[in-house]
Amino acid sequence: MFEEYFEDINNVKEILLSVLSLILIVKILPKKRLKPIQGGYVKLISFMIFMIFLHSMFFSFSTEDSLKELYMAVLVLLNIYLLNKIYGRYNILKVYKKTIFSLAVFLLFTSNYLLLFNNSQSYYTDGNFHGITPNSNVLALYFVFIMPLVINKLYNSYQENKNTLLRAFIIFIIIDIFYIVYLTRSRTTLVILLCFSAISYFKYEKKLIKKILIVLISLLLGVLLSADFEIYLSKSNSPGDSLTATRENLWITRVNAIKEKPLIGWGFAVNEYAEVDKYHIYNKKEKGNTVLAVLEEFGMFFGIFFIYIFSIIFKKAIINYSKNKNEFYLQLTIIGVLLHSLLETWIFNFYSLLTFFFWLIIITSFQFQRKIIK
Repeated sequence: MFEEYFEDINNVKEILLSVLSLILIVKILPKKRLKPIQGGYVKLISFMIFMIFLHSMFFSFSTEDSLKELYMAVLVLLNIYLLNKIYGRYNILKVYKKTIFSLAVFLLFTSNYLLLFNNSQSYYTDGNFHGITPNSNVLALYFVFIMPLVINKLYNSYQENKNTLLRAFIIFIIIDIFYIVYLTRSRTTLVILLCFSAISYFKYEKKLIKKILIVLISLLLGVLLSADFEIYLSKSNSPGDSLTATRENLWITRVNAIKEKPLIGWGFAVNEYAEVDKYHIYNKKEKGNTVLAVLEEFGMFFGIFFIYIFSIIFKKAIINYSKNKNEFYLQLTIIGVLLHSLLETWIFNFYSLLTFFFWLIIITSFQFQRKIIK
């Protein structure tokens, strides 16, 4: 019985986070002075968790699945909140930056190694490079978190007059990121990186950085305008296919699911429409559009309320990070994730590492800042 339980990696994640939360609670109890945080938005998130709990108890098509997912959501958000209360925004973001940059170096090193020294097609799926990750979209998604930080590091290297070798290394990383993402054929991420470059061009005033960004934007536009890019975008061998062919089935099934239960929805993390037909069977967490997924899971009434409340939370996080230029990369990350969520549905999948990173950024934005993080 226990062996079967521990075979599921998600169960292991639940146990580890449960233990961590207990350790942090014990650590926080004797402390008289804790790091201040904007409580209104934390209460708003707590209220939404309570509302999801009620919906899961009384309206979910699969109460067990909804409550299991909600339990993980509570663990993730609780641990992030406790970490903020104990260590504060400065220390949290300092560790976050080091973690993401280390992740960038690791993913780029392994990807380049496989491309240079291992020609095995086992690192490709349908022509899409996925490296050591489960699929190409996951690999590309990591760079939505990585790219803003790398651009920020390039800017800081000029601000602080760092040596030329370091700048060259950072520029190489930026170019390499575009190359790897191009090989993944993740259309969404490629467009997001283009947006990052364009927004950064207007944000950062250093002339050399702007020249580098112009080159990157030109390269991307060159790819977008190339003769065979319609085939590239469609991820098929036929240029007549729709550019959204890989998402259309998911969108249609979401709409069908909403039509069947338009008022109360199916329940948090419930997906009874994963199997479109025998040729199209999707992962149950893959729904193709976060807005449609929310309406499917919670119905029109609570779903619209859910979207409205979390829009307020995300907007406030973006505003909070606008007060310090050195935190601009976090604004970019949130914007990139929200754009990505229009074609993916992972930001409420709390078993994902990237979901943890995203909510760490969101909740940490409500911490009051005293020190500047460079």
